[in-house]
Amino acid sequence: MKPVKSFGSDIFPSAASHAGSTDDASVYTRPRMIDVSDTLLLENRIVAIAEHDPVNERFRLLRTRIFGQKRQKEMTTIQVTGFGSGAGASVVALNLAVSIARDTGQATLLADLNFQCPSIARMLGLSADYPGLRSCLLENHSWEELLICPGIEKLTILPAGGMLRNSTEMLGSPVMERLVLEWRRRYSGCCIILDTPGLGVCPDPMIISEYSDGIILVARAGHTRAESIRPAMNLIPAEKLLGVVLNDAAPGDGNGYW
Repeated sequence: MKPVKSFGSDIFPSAASHAGSTDDASVYTRPRMIDVSDTLLLENRIVAIAEHDPVNERFRLLRTRIFGQKRQKEMTTIQVTGFGSGAGASVVALNLAVSIARDTGQATLLADLNFQCPSIARMLGLSADYPGLRSCLLENHSWEELLICPGIEKLTILPAGGMLRNSTEMLGSPVMERLVLEWRRRYSGCCIILDTPGLGVCPDPMIISEYSDGIILVARAGHTRAESIRPAMNLIPAEKLLGVVLNDAAPGDGNGYW
C-alpha cells in the first residue's frame, strides 16, 4: 500500500523556464518534500494509496468519469465543494488528487482554497497554519516556494496557510486572478484541483467557480439534507457541473450519483 515515493524529483515548470527560451524545459520547480506515513493517510481516510481498498475503486471510477469529461471539455481546473459544511469535500479532493497522480502519472496540483476550515495540511500531519497560499495573498510570498510534495510522485500541494478572515475579498482580488491565470499557463498539461468551502458557508466557492472549468459537488450520507441540494446547485454554473459524489456511504450504496 506504499505510495510511489519521489524524493527530489522535479514536477512542474518554474518561472525560469518561461523567462527565457520557450524551448527550455529543463528548469523545474522543486516542491518541499514532507514525509507522510501511510498509516496517517489511512487514518484520515485517504484510501487512494491503498491498492485493493474497495473505496479506492470508487475513486478510480470517479477519476475515470472526470477524465472522460476532461478530454471532451479540455478542462484544466476542477473545483471540489460540498453542500454546506462537513460534507467531506476536502477528503474527496485529496483522494482524487492522489488517485490521478498515482494511477495516471499525470502531474497534479491540489490547492487548498478553503480559508474557512483549511484541512489539507492537517490530513498530511502538518499544522493548520503551515505556510501556504495565505502568505501569497497577504505577504506577497512566491507561491512556488510554498509548494509541498507528500512523497507521492507527480502530486504537488499548495496548502491554505491558515484561516483568512477576508477570504472572499482576497479570492476575488486581481492577485488571485493572476495566480490562477499563471497556474493555467504554467500547468496547461496538468490537472489542477481547487478545494473550496461548502456552498452556503460563504461566497468563496461561487467566486472560485469563475476560475474553474468543472465543478464536483460532494454530499455526505446521513448529513446532507435533501432540501438543501437544489438551492445549493443553483448557486453554481450548471454548465460546469461534472457531477455529485455521495461521501461516507455504507457498503452497497453504490458509487455516488451523477
